[in-house]
Amino acid sequence: MGLKNIFIFIIILLFPILVFGVEQNVTVEILVEPTICLGDNLGECNDFDNDATVCATLSNNEADQCQINWEDEFKIISPATTHTCHGYGSGGEKTVFYRCRLDNKDWVTVNDTIDIVVELPLLIVYSPNESIYNSTRVKLNMTTNNTVERITYVDHLSNRPRERDLCRNCDEYGYSRKRTKIFRDGEHSVTFKAVGDLGSFTEVIRTFFIDSKKPKIKKTLPKNNGYTNGSFLILWEEKNMEEIRLHYDELELIRTDCPIDVNEKTQTCEFMPILNGFDGEKIEYWFEIKDIANNQDKSKVREVNVDLTSPEITKLNYTINRRRVKFDIEVSEEVKLEYLDRENSTPRWRNLCNNCDSYNKKKTFRVGEHDLLIRATDKAMNSDIENINFTIF
Repeated sequence: MGLKNIFIFIIILLFPILVFGVEQNVTVEILVEPTICLGDNLGECNDFDNDATVCATLSNNEADQCQINWEDEFKIISPATTHTCHGYGSGGEKTVFYRCRLDNKDWVTVNDTIDIVVELPLLIVYSPNESIYNSTRVKLNMTTNNTVERITYVDHLSNRPRERDLCRNCDEYGYSRKRTKIFRDGEHSVTFKAVGDLGSFTEVIRTFFIDSKKPKIKKTLPKNNGYTNGSFLILWEEKNMEEIRLHYDELELIRTDCPIDVNEKTQTCEFMPILNGFDGEKIEYWFEIKDIANNQDKSKVREVNVDLTSPEITKLNYTINRRRVKFDIEVSEEVKLEYLDRENSTPRWRNLCNNCDSYNKKKTFRVGEHDLLIRATDKAMNSDIENINFTIF
């Protein structure tokens, strides 16, 4: 047998050994793809989460290394871990990545997505209302549907508006026991806020007005036992007036349109009721005032004489002697008698007599022309005016 044939024969004999030796010693390792399933609770697979704590169900086929990325970076996780959870600080759609590998080979990565739905807290504000309050101490009463992180308020129209806590980890404020806050007089716009999970919040705005100061009647005219020609005057302190009532005899007159001067402390308003049936009689009158917060004040009851008839100058004669003028005047009733010279550089009313129904005296005038108004005014302020002209030489 030749050398070549011997070599071939040896190879034929060794071939089964070589073949079976390879098959018995080589193991091919293949990583089955890992899986991840996100849920609201352990062992669940959901599309939505309601409490911001997401749980992942994992399988990794006994890999050598695994990592999980919940938010910003991959972190090592034991390949033996089958369940793990993570809390998020915000709502919205979240995607979680999970990867595994064998013998430092390439990573096999999978992911799953879940939507975190944040339920807004329900805030019901029973008080304050859209109202007007007559006290600076206002009752607060509000509830939520679940326990919230905190309930706050901010008064936007205060001198220094800032958000303040009413309570923390609570589901009501002022509901189980009385709670109040002090607000200054004037208008307020207050935002109440209930802050829930993941910073979710609900706001309720209340606007209200406070008028804690009671109106005060300072003076009424005419005075007791005085006279009126139909005019009644009231002076008071209050800028937020709602109505003023004049009571006279058994009647009343209501005004809601009295002018207000915000620059003045004391306000004034005139009433002119129809008194035709009371001319020459005595009647009682008084005022009542009420502001927008229902604060009230009442004046004393006064008795007055009604005089609607104007006096009449029945006689007006005069004679001139050089610079002296003698007047001969008669009036239908007792009056205050005055004159005004419209030719003077500074005309003003000058008194002739009081409580008189006639005047027969002399007055001295300067040289020149004179244009006189003669006025007779009774106690009820009814008047009559006549005019005369003369020249002093």
